[in-house]
Amino acid sequence: MNRFEQIKSQIKLDSIEQTLKQTCPPPHINTPHNSPTSPTAAIKYSLRLMGLVSSKARPDRYTLRLRIPQGQLTAAQAFTIAQLAEQYADGQMNLTSRCQLQIRNIKQMHLADFISQLIEAELISQQTLMDSVRNVMTHPLQGVTPFDLFDVSPVLAAIEKAIITKTHWRNLPRKLNLYISATTLPDPVSRIQDISLLPAVHPAARNTNTRLGKTDSITPSVYGFNFYIGGRASGQELHVSKSLNVFAPSELAADLLENLIDLYQEQGPRDRRTKARLSDWIDEQSLPDIRKSLQNKCHFKLTPEGQLQTPHPDQRINLFGIIDTNPKPNQPLDTRATIKTHQNASDQYKPTLGLYVPKSQLCAEQLKRLAEFAQHFGKSQLRLTAQQSVLIPNLSDEGMKIAHHATCTEQQKDCANRWLDGFVVNPSEFACNSLACSGLPHCGMSHIDTKTLQVQINHHLADVLKDEKNVPTISVSGCKAGCGRHAAADIGVVGRKVMVEGVSIEAADIYVRGGVSDDGFVRTLEKVYEQVPLDEINAKIEGLVRRQMKLVGG
Repeated sequence: MNRFEQIKSQIKLDSIEQTLKQTCPPPHINTPHNSPTSPTAAIKYSLRLMGLVSSKARPDRYTLRLRIPQGQLTAAQAFTIAQLAEQYADGQMNLTSRCQLQIRNIKQMHLADFISQLIEAELISQQTLMDSVRNVMTHPLQGVTPFDLFDVSPVLAAIEKAIITKTHWRNLPRKLNLYISATTLPDPVSRIQDISLLPAVHPAARNTNTRLGKTDSITPSVYGFNFYIGGRASGQELHVSKSLNVFAPSELAADLLENLIDLYQEQGPRDRRTKARLSDWIDEQSLPDIRKSLQNKCHFKLTPEGQLQTPHPDQRINLFGIIDTNPKPNQPLDTRATIKTHQNASDQYKPTLGLYVPKSQLCAEQLKRLAEFAQHFGKSQLRLTAQQSVLIPNLSDEGMKIAHHATCTEQQKDCANRWLDGFVVNPSEFACNSLACSGLPHCGMSHIDTKTLQVQINHHLADVLKDEKNVPTISVSGCKAGCGRHAAADIGVVGRKVMVEGVSIEAADIYVRGGVSDDGFVRTLEKVYEQVPLDEINAKIEGLVRRQMKLVGG
């Protein structure tokens, strides 16, 4: 049994909320020792299951990772988060690559009050860390385009409810990343999740939902999901999820997924923590054996996979600028479209505004202004994306004009500057296709400041390679753990420390050929430069980009 399994055996996983109240009482509660103490390993684990983690340097200050299902926030929730970040922390927040927010520097004595007020706003932080079901992701344009096969929201709601109520899911062998979508637009992260439910049509799916009182029958075609398992993009390896050869109609998908998670919780490997992800379980048991075990848990007969309805995996989508979500028939979605100034009253879908967030960092005041903008010109909705950007869907004509400064009055331009200050409506292609992990100073494992390096690289490439399209993806990870998903990028930068004349300096190794080839095979990372000092990175990356773009362009 590995160390973390021993720690979990000491915890009442169905009552971690009580651990928070006992360990971090509000300041107005008189306790014999109402001062920060060194928590035990079990208490630390419990707090992390609540989304809370402290550093060795500042043990009385915590970072909270906020669970935002599918990355979708109401304006009212955004206001609450901003107010709490100002009241109890330093007002600074970070976007994560799982469509979440991290709030830093919360004092230990304020944690209980902070979380109670989050709950009042229908926000939670549970299961955002450790061996649990992490934030469930979907396509960022779910529900705001004509490209949804069916309404996925009931399935998402059912799974979110199960995650909160099924406390035994707090004791998985390792973390579990889910992706559930009925949107037929491409999404680069859809197949690098532990479990992905992707839209599919089955020509003759068998309906055997006996709980609904229905008889076994064949229907002409059924909308639902194909199940894919075993994806991940961490470390030096990229795993693209594999078909479980299972199709589920939408009304059975939540039940089937719950059974699959239960199966992993019961049978997944636990001896070695480094070999306990769902992909390792597949290596240990095989896909046919897992499917057979899943059939034994289900009250209905499993149906073989249907016809997948998503585009080819090498197609890309850029979620920045004005996204015309109601294109003409037979016309692809143009995510770099100029402002749509004319829209028929009969049109069902309105455009979405995509905002690039430099360094994926924003302050409380910026979040408030975004919420105000969404209230004035949208439907009071914000969406966070896996690319650490922000979307405002259902934008009005006036909102579109203000965001793009098109035919705006001076007053409207002043409004845009006030509401959208600090965000970029039309970033460079390089900014659109880059990602970086948290890095220094926020991550103790990182060797470098990844966010600053990411911005430096993007600015340099945009200056020397203006107006280029179809640029390679570039990801920056602070260490080999690979939270920047460099294994999925065309060019990956991995931080490290090197000794130069007896002095330790920040440097990086550079890799190419990450991601998936056009024929669907995972490419093997190739290290092309080693121990490159950060002040020499720009030139190395520029050379690689020019070479790759020349190869792509023929």
